[in-house]
Amino acid sequence: MSSKKTRHRAAEAAAEAAAPAVAAAPQASSRNYGIDLLRLVAMFYIVIQHIFLQGGAMYATTADSTQYHISHFLEVFTYCGANIFAIISGYVCVTEKEKPVKFASYLNLWLEILFYGLAALVFYCCMGHAGDLTRMDFYGIFLPVISSSYWYFSAYTGLFVLMPILNAGIRNSSKETLRYVFIAMILAFATISMMLKYVGVGSGYTTFWLVLLYIFGAIIKKCEIGKRIPSIVSIILILLLTYVSNKWKMKATEHTVGPLTVDKALLSKYTSITIVVIAMLHVIMFAKMRMPGWLIKFVKFAGPCSFAIYVINCQSLIWDHYFKNGFRSFGQKDTLPLLLSVFGSALLFVAGAIIVDRIRMALFKAMHVSQFTAWVEKKFRAFFGKICEVI
Repeated sequence: MSSKKTRHRAAEAAAEAAAPAVAAAPQASSRNYGIDLLRLVAMFYIVIQHIFLQGGAMYATTADSTQYHISHFLEVFTYCGANIFAIISGYVCVTEKEKPVKFASYLNLWLEILFYGLAALVFYCCMGHAGDLTRMDFYGIFLPVISSSYWYFSAYTGLFVLMPILNAGIRNSSKETLRYVFIAMILAFATISMMLKYVGVGSGYTTFWLVLLYIFGAIIKKCEIGKRIPSIVSIILILLLTYVSNKWKMKATEHTVGPLTVDKALLSKYTSITIVVIAMLHVIMFAKMRMPGWLIKFVKFAGPCSFAIYVINCQSLIWDHYFKNGFRSFGQKDTLPLLLSVFGSALLFVAGAIIVDRIRMALFKAMHVSQFTAWVEKKFRAFFGKICEVI
């Protein structure tokens, strides 16, 4: 998730289930810890992508050097991060039995954004930059949905409103019908990528795009798409599609034929068929993952912090004044130091965000924030119930 194209969620509640004592043993809980782990992996991808792109590491490499080609390959490889997160939303939210969409969960996300915005504001002022603050900085903190700071959260807001009807439609559709829809959507993407201005997906920064990915995730779950695909095959396909996408970006030239536009970015943007399939393969692969007990414990600890990684990374004050072009020096290093710097920085950032968010979670618990949001939801439902009676 990048600038306006730049600035991901749904941290799930902690689950029960004891961790298996034997490595690679099946998980006893109904909760899919592989999917929880994938949320963290997706966030890790997004931070790496931001280091290469907005951080400037990729643009500082020497043209046609080994570092140049590796940077471009990894940038394409990690481009699936935002798509993965949206597909996961559909995968976990659609259930066999009707389940109410909780407004409190959305409000918790909003309060989390507000918390980190205020924390960043205090930090920025303590660093002596209070005079540099602008009106837009405050918009990004207090009005995250209508600002450009968090494009994913803005788009997710529209998806959240549509979730009840999407869930009902998918739940009441036969598996055969959903498989037809899945195949038709896959085939359509080859054309959609070339006709973005006609279908309203906005290069992948819109509610409509997240709705499409949500449907993909729900169908994968309900119809068990890819269940028979071995993980090694998924990995090979991911690498192959990344290679093809990167090769196209490096070699293709732009052509326009009627309403169709073919350019260098055709296979390396959120709406690209290759990037979408790469994201789906990740979900399919991680959904089947069997994990040792120690890894399950880690996921239960870190998984609920995945949204915070995105929020902290894309917080406008941090983004504009510390992250943007802050990693250009990496691109001037040799290949191995470049990789160690990028992956090491991303890992440290993710680890730091997890620790900070665990502190935030403890603070929210002490302040009874979850009880407050549950109370707000109760009042919200009562209010809307009265409106529904009137209309």
